[in-house]
Order: sequence, then structure tokens, then C-alpha cells
Amino acid sequence: MADDAISAARDAVQYSLALHDEDRVADARMELARLLGTVGNNVEAAEEFEQAAACFERAGRVALRAQALANAGVALSHARQPREGMLLSRQASQLFESMGDVAARSRVEGNIAVMHRQLGELELALTAAQRAEQVAGPDPEAAPRTVLVGLQAELALELGRRELARERAEQALRIARHVGEPQLIGRQLDLLAAVLLEAAGPQASLPVCFEAFGHYRRLGDEEAVYRTTVRLALVYQLLGRWPDALGALSDARGLAVRLGHTDELAKLQAGVAATQVALGRYAEAAVEAEAAIAAYRAVGDIAGLGRSLVTLGQCAEATGDNARARSLWIEAQGLLDGTDRDGAEAVAQLLGA
Repeated sequence: MADDAISAARDAVQYSLALHDEDRVADARMELARLLGTVGNNVEAAEEFEQAAACFERAGRVALRAQALANAGVALSHARQPREGMLLSRQASQLFESMGDVAARSRVEGNIAVMHRQLGELELALTAAQRAEQVAGPDPEAAPRTVLVGLQAELALELGRRELARERAEQALRIARHVGEPQLIGRQLDLLAAVLLEAAGPQASLPVCFEAFGHYRRLGDEEAVYRTTVRLALVYQLLGRWPDALGALSDARGLAVRLGHTDELAKLQAGVAATQVALGRYAEAAVEAEAAIAAYRAVGDIAGLGRSLVTLGQCAEATGDNARARSLWIEAQGLLDGTDRDGAEAVAQLLGA
């Protein structure tokens, strides 16, 4: 169906070119670019958006030229060409500024922030996100502003500026509550839970994790319930609340099966195994660890395999099989060196004990 629509859009471009109708060509190129973007053909989509922008410039249609340039910038960002996308986005921002279109300019500045982030230019990304918020104005009920403030929280966290990250995440949640859009509120609860986990620790994150879990459960959003259940399990593990962690992991595993997330089962099995070890249930832990090991070997996940070998070694040691435990830990050390520094250090301690 998409191929037929794209083919028809290409024909429309050619027909418009034959008519030498600049306005019609521009509109046809915009539609073709939009369709190409929906199927992930972002490079060609960007080219068509740029061609449309040139047509709009010749026709004096400034607003549509700006929109075409903005779309081209986003398409190049999706095509992993953020530097090129940024050049076009800046042209679009200047045009929107000249027209006094505050909302459109703010969106483009937000896109520029994302492109800086793609390039690893986090300070520039944070500055661009702050500029986008300033352009948007102080409206406390604007959903786009919520996203921009949330982006600042994420960037601040990546930069290690934890207090700023927390302040921005809390602000984003307040704005989302004013807006009242349930999915937007959920996303900001997710963000605040993650920020608090890094900035203030698991105890501070726990009540927000609970709130996010309950929020998504009321919405009936099983994908989000699954995500928040996995986070709850991690928080419980960090707090040493092992029975609660085991319950959350068991629930998450059931959801993963129901939702078809079979690629994540190994991680959940490994989490159950580690939790069972903490509870002193070594026979059950060994079964889960062996299942995780088989799954990680199948997909070539070196770090996951190494960590699960550590867990299985702990089970072997607990049952008196020290030789097997040491063999498993030596294999794990070879895998974790260079892939998981913390895991490698933990293995070295086990081998040195």
C-alpha cells in the first residue's frame, strides 16, 4: 500500500514538472517526501523536502519554505546525518523568527538540541533546549514546553549535573500535570523516577516508580506497566528488598512473554537468578542462571553471559563445589574484562577470596 502511494506521488511530481507549475511541483514534492519519511527512506525524503523548499523560495511562499527546511533537517537527523540536518534547521529557525512564528521556531530549536545530542555535544544540546524553552514562552500548560524541560533534565543527567536534572524533571512533571494529558504525565513520571534513581538513590525513586506503575496500570498500557515493573525490580534489588524484587521480576517475566519481548527474557532470568542467590535459594537460582546462560550464548551477549556465569558460580560455591565455582568465575572474568569493569572487579574479588 505504501509503495503504491509513493509511486503515485512520484508520478505527481513528474506531471507537475511537465506542467512547469512551480507551486504544484513544490506541493507534490512535499507529499512525496512525507511518504518517503513514513517508510524510513529518510535521505531521499530530505532531498525532496529541500527541492520543495527551493520551489517555495522561488514562489515567495516563506512559511512553507521554512516548514520544508525544518522537515528536511529532521529527516537528515533520522538518517544519522545530524550535522547536515542542523544547517537546514537553523535556516528554518531564522525564517520562523522573521515571521514571528514562536511555536514553530521553538520546535526547530528543540530539534537542533536533539541533533547536538546525537553528535555527543551535550553542553550545546542543553543550551539549545534551554533556548527552545525560552522561545516557547512561559505558558505553564503547553505540552511542547513539557517535552523541552524534560529533555533538559535528560541532558543535565548525562552531564552529571544531578541537581539541575532533578529540578528540571520535577518541573516537567508539574507542567505535565497542568496539561493533564495522561501519556505525557506518564512519560514525565518515568523520567523523574530515572533521574531520582541517579541523583538521590533508590529510596527517593521508589515512590515515583510506584506512582508511574499505578498510573500506567489505570491506563491499561501494558507496555508501560512492563517497563515500570522492570524498574521497580531494579529499585528493590538496590534497596536489598529481595522478596519484593523477586515478585516484580516474576511479574515482568509474565508480561514479557505476553507482550512478545522474548529477547528480554534472558535479562529477566538473570535478574531472578541473582535475586534467588541473595535469598539463599541456590537450587532455584542455578536453574535460572543456566537458562540465562543458554540464552545469552545464543545471542552472543558477552557481558550478560559473564554476569550469569558469576551467579552460577555463586550457586556452585554455596553447595560446596568450589572447583566448579572457580572454573565458572575464570570463564566469566575473561568475558567481563573490557566489557563490564564493575563485573570484572567483582569476579576478581571472588577469585581472590
